Amino acid sequence: MKAVQLFSFIRDFAGLTQKPVESLDSYIKTFWLDQIPHEPECSFVAWADSAADEEETLFENWLAVERPERPDPPTVDEELKPWLNVPQWQNSAIDAPELLTSILNPSCNEDGSTTEPKFLELEDHHQLRDTWEEYIQAEWLLWAEVDRRKAKVHDCYAELFAMHRTQMAMGEQYEFLLAVGCLHWATPRGGQAKRHLLVLPVTVDFDSVNAVASVRSAGSAPEVQFETDMLAIQERPPTDIEGDTEARRSLLGDNLFHREAKTLLSAYVNGLDPLGVFNDTLAHVKGTPPPKPVVTFAPALIVRRRTSKSLIAVCESIIKQLQSVGEGGVPACVRKFVGELGVDEAIYGNEPANHNVEGGADHEIYFPLPYNDDQKRILETLDRQVGVLVQGPPGTGKSQTIANLICHLLATGKRILVTSQKAPALHVLKKYLPTEVADLCVMVLGEGVDEQQELRRSVSQVASRRTNWLARQSQNLIENLGSFVFKLKASG
Repeated sequence: MKAVQLFSFIRDFAGLTQKPVESLDSYIKTFWLDQIPHEPECSFVAWADSAADEEETLFENWLAVERPERPDPPTVDEELKPWLNVPQWQNSAIDAPELLTSILNPSCNEDGSTTEPKFLELEDHHQLRDTWEEYIQAEWLLWAEVDRRKAKVHDCYAELFAMHRTQMAMGEQYEFLLAVGCLHWATPRGGQAKRHLLVLPVTVDFDSVNAVASVRSAGSAPEVQFETDMLAIQERPPTDIEGDTEARRSLLGDNLFHREAKTLLSAYVNGLDPLGVFNDTLAHVKGTPPPKPVVTFAPALIVRRRTSKSLIAVCESIIKQLQSVGEGGVPACVRKFVGELGVDEAIYGNEPANHNVEGGADHEIYFPLPYNDDQKRILETLDRQVGVLVQGPPGTGKSQTIANLICHLLATGKRILVTSQKAPALHVLKKYLPTEVADLCVMVLGEGVDEQQELRRSVSQVASRRTNWLARQSQNLIENLGSFVFKLKASG
């Protein structure tokens, strides 16, 4: 089947341009989640018993960290303040701060009119030393112990905050993933594998009102993915093991912490090598790859550049669909694209379309923006062909033409999908759409947080319009507008 050959070629070509990454050390960022401290400000699904015991448990966030309150160190007596080494005093990471060994004498005049020494030495003030030691033992050490814990929370909060900012700015170029099951292995073919097997696309949210950074599943229907591209085909387990792995993966949904995930990882590494080992621990993976494959649960948040993996997955899905429907079920546009003759004639016949503005409502052109004869010809071509190619240099009105076509096709009962290689082109097109039409469109303008919010907003808008739609009222409005247009033409 030519259609299958076409998409197989696209899939294989995309695979040639994608160089497998052996180690996560080359990623933009890897944040190991064993660094999350067990503190009241932090919540992590991996700590919850229900993550393993209840299959149907739903989690709003996989991870959340609230910014901790970090009070200043306890106040010191007035007599100690001149001797205070402030940077040390505020640093809970050290064992204990020291006083300054000498300070300027406040009683000494700069003009030298007094006999007082210019500096005071700490060794001459033994009582200050005793007072300081009492302060350290009674107050500062207790504060430092708490602050060290809060500092770890703050470090994690800062990591998530930085990821959120990166996702806002670079969501189109980078993908953000929650990952478990890190394979660490010096493979027989000389590879140095250090990659997670199970990953989930996620969004890093930030609640500025409550100062909470959180991680949740991305998109409307997220699904755990199983990645083995870091291994050569000869290094992967037999097909029965891979089939079992795929069956178990399908049970996970978007829950990497489902109890079946650990069963999957253990079964896979056991099938990978007779000496394969699964470590059920949150500890991160370090050191050089061992000669036997070791998979550690080791959850992590990773940021990496986007690849053609999504295109490959789409092509594989299309190939499966084409194979299941056979020759008779191949869409007309695909049949024409692979060179089949007579597709347009079989569907539309040989009669030319005629969009004459004087020809009545059935031939009305519903263009909200100014148009020319070229745009009319595009519309006529669409009525007698499966597809049409429109080309033009920048600034020649392509976006305006597409906006007009969207409005006309929607008005005549068609469904439209508009795609672009780059998101900015869709942002430009959106500006051309009238508000009444834009509110009926589901907008997917990218992978960033703002784009996901826009998607939810547009779906909600369409659902609301559908809920409030009244058939009789809408029909009356259509008839009234039709009469109004007819009168305008008659008077012209």
